[in-house]
Amino acid sequence: MKDLVDKFTDSTRSEFQRTLSITRTLITANAFISTIRISKQVKSTDGSRIDIMVPILQRGDLRVGYFCSCLLQSVDCYEYANINYPADTFESTAFTAIENKCFMTETVLKASLECWFDDSCFDVVYNYYVTRAVDNLISINPLDIHISSKFMITDTMEVLMNALLLENQTVNVSYNQYYNKCSPLFCTYDIQQRFDLIFLITSIAAMYAVLSKFLRLILPMLVHLIFIAWKRFRSQDLSTHQSTSIIQNTHCNST
Repeated sequence: MKDLVDKFTDSTRSEFQRTLSITRTLITANAFISTIRISKQVKSTDGSRIDIMVPILQRGDLRVGYFCSCLLQSVDCYEYANINYPADTFESTAFTAIENKCFMTETVLKASLECWFDDSCFDVVYNYYVTRAVDNLISINPLDIHISSKFMITDTMEVLMNALLLENQTVNVSYNQYYNKCSPLFCTYDIQQRFDLIFLITSIAAMYAVLSKFLRLILPMLVHLIFIAWKRFRSQDLSTHQSTSIIQNTHCNST
């Protein structure tokens, strides 16, 4: 059962990664308008004409002296996410754990959850949306860094998604529920085991020991029965031979 579950998990993970890879390739190859709008710019000039400007190179991001363009499909083209808070000020808070890449899919996959474990960082993000009067904003707390996990807080969403967002999985095997649900008329099963030389040797030794004890008990009785049968057969043969001799002698005397 464990092998079956492991095989299902591996096939599901492989299928998910394949689908995600195809999606990322299609988005990149079709060159959709990027989230940070540095790959293309769409502008309407007079209402009857739409100009699409595609730059070769664009401005650098927060990394001084670096320039990139989403048109070149550079995997290292991004700028750090930042929030101007308090509102209507020039005070900007940068989030190095979140990189605004050319496409939203890449931004999400390359982002980590570090900010959601940091109280100060979390408060900046939460208060920003509170001051913006965002509807349906639920009250949430930062993630607890003390809870044990197989993931690290610096792991990206891509790492988590490749693991199917599963911390662990527990297999609960219930044959009673299975048979009650399926209600089979009958079932057959095969037990498959690997060849084990030690098991074979111990089995032969055990059979030899059992057979030796059995023969030790049965052979004396069997020999005794054979001897009795042979003695009885011998006595009957002697009686028959004596009777034949008497008849022959009687016949001779009569003659």
